[in-house]
Amino acid sequence: RFSLGRSIWSYSKVQKFVTPLIRDRAAFMRRKEPGLILDVGSGSKTHAGNINVDYQWHPAIDVCCDITKGLPLDDAYVAGIFTEHCLEHIRFDDALFVLGEFRRIVAPGAWVRIIVPSLEVYVERYNTFQRTGECAMPYGEGDKRPDGIYSPAMSINRIFYDHEHRFIYDFPMLSLMLENVGFCEVTQMKFGDSHDSRLMLDSPHRAVESLYVEARRPQ
Repeated sequence: RFSLGRSIWSYSKVQKFVTPLIRDRAAFMRRKEPGLILDVGSGSKTHAGNINVDYQWHPAIDVCCDITKGLPLDDAYVAGIFTEHCLEHIRFDDALFVLGEFRRIVAPGAWVRIIVPSLEVYVERYNTFQRTGECAMPYGEGDKRPDGIYSPAMSINRIFYDHEHRFIYDFPMLSLMLENVGFCEVTQMKFGDSHDSRLMLDSPHRAVESLYVEARRPQ
């Protein structure tokens, strides 16, 4: 509802109208100063001390761009990169290109932290169901139909096809990709555990289904 005390930019319809007009346009980007943390796909979860990047614009987004076309920052510009539940929304080849961009713009010796839905978690839970009949799929309750029909297969299909997902990762796959573009010390991490405390921006409600990976750009 319209309110005289509310900023016009806070309305979702206004943001949807503005987004395609400013996306990828340098004049509307706030790159801030070098040496900050880059949050890729930050959505509404922005931090003023970071450079917040997203495909959809709202007032707290610093850089509204399509990351599959490149990240509009100079080489070695940022002190670390955080991205949570973003890469699964783009195709595999595009994700490989974006990881190469991460390698380019992060400072030598710095870390990137990547969080995505975990194929391993879903497969392990499904295999447990096959062996024991116990069903504990992440967010399984939300996958149940109003008529009561539910199978863990529905949760598997949801993680692959819902929310415009394009590719679901396990640790070996993501490791190969990161090493291919030049990262080293690829490590599987846990929720709330990081080589760089500035990258501990994890959303607690994502922990049940997420894969946490960090990698370092060589010196």
